[in-house]
Amino acid sequence: MPHATDTAPRTGEHVDGYEVPVLDEHAVRIAAGILLAIGITALTITLASDSIRPLQTWIPAIVATPVARSRDAGAEVHGAAAA
Repeated sequence: MPHATDTAPRTGEHVDGYEVPVLDEHAVRIAAGILLAIGITALTITLASDSIRPLQTWIPAIVATPVARSRDAGAEVHGAAAA
């Protein structure tokens, strides 16, 4: 059986004891918070200005998230704290 990282794009770093690359949970949470703040700002501007334009820049980020996850189908990601 081929290793998950042989076919999928490589994200994370190799940590002894794990078969898959490990992501820094702190960095992932920070990135999620930044995206959430941008989304809330875009929604607020849209509601205040009656223009859909701010959300038109935000929608591709929402669409890209499941697409990026589908590329890593079958690959498990574990936090470093589980070791």
